[in-house]
Amino acid sequence: TKCVVQTIPAAGAGQGIAKVNFKPSGVGGNKYKIKGEIFAADGTTSLANDESAETTIIRKTVFAPHEMAGQTHVSTNGTTAKIAPFYTAATFVDYTLGVVTKIDAAHSVKYIGLWDHATSAQLNWATHRAKAADETPTAAETADANGPAGAKQTAARAAIKLKAEKWRDRIVAVLIPSTQAWPVDSGIPIDTMIGVEFWHPKFSADAPNADSVTTEWTAFPWLQIEVGDDVPKVKKHPDTRWENVQGFAFEKRAYAFAGTSAARAKVVIAHEAGHDTKNRFKRELFGPGDHSAAAGLMDQFGSLDAFTAREIEILRGLK
Repeated sequence: TKCVVQTIPAAGAGQGIAKVNFKPSGVGGNKYKIKGEIFAADGTTSLANDESAETTIIRKTVFAPHEMAGQTHVSTNGTTAKIAPFYTAATFVDYTLGVVTKIDAAHSVKYIGLWDHATSAQLNWATHRAKAADETPTAAETADANGPAGAKQTAARAAIKLKAEKWRDRIVAVLIPSTQAWPVDSGIPIDTMIGVEFWHPKFSADAPNADSVTTEWTAFPWLQIEVGDDVPKVKKHPDTRWENVQGFAFEKRAYAFAGTSAARAKVVIAHEAGHDTKNRFKRELFGPGDHSAAAGLMDQFGSLDAFTAREIEILRGLK
């Protein structure tokens, strides 16, 4: 790109100075040099020229890490030395993790998806998961649903399914408000990598089975309802674990859960940092819901431990 700028003719401190502002492309890996040349008044006689060193565009993602009391999976597995190699070689993204801030004990709860802003504490899961009266099948419904095939069985099973879905909706209703409230109540800023224990009993891969596998609907082994946020929706028995989540990026914060191996924790952190790049600089989505459609570090399960060629193009801003 070329431009011509006239020097300032007016007398004063700025006389003889020429100024130009420009914005280079933000595509990672692009290289630039700035060359300046001064011409005489005739516009053709060159008086002097100079050229800058070559500049390469590298985009940056910096986290102010926070970690729950008793947790060390981010501070030990999310370091710059361990995660930066996922990024810098071909993606032209500089990953940096700073000094870890420990979260106080009051906010170091087991499940942030059960955080209750009103009481500044985690909801009691045993109480929260228990069926309410209008979610509990009647004795007649139970008998008919588990009885011989026919109109009564069909009607009873439909009624029980509706009650199970109502139970599901009540449990899920707290998930997003709790996830929004917890970091604010904990005083955690945006642009943060956060080491938490788990998200929610039904949505955490490594949460204890004693929490994730409930016993509210054991009388109905045939029961299937849609659970989780997969597209298309997955049908499971409501008492099972619904999704095997190990981390997520949400509202300009990236979360990594406890319970994984060190090798897996590195992949999870690199994956969630990859999601958070869309908050740091312009790029296309990796795919539906910002997960790659094909297998890669950025697919729904973080199934590969390296970015694919397509994912690298997206991170660079080429796509």
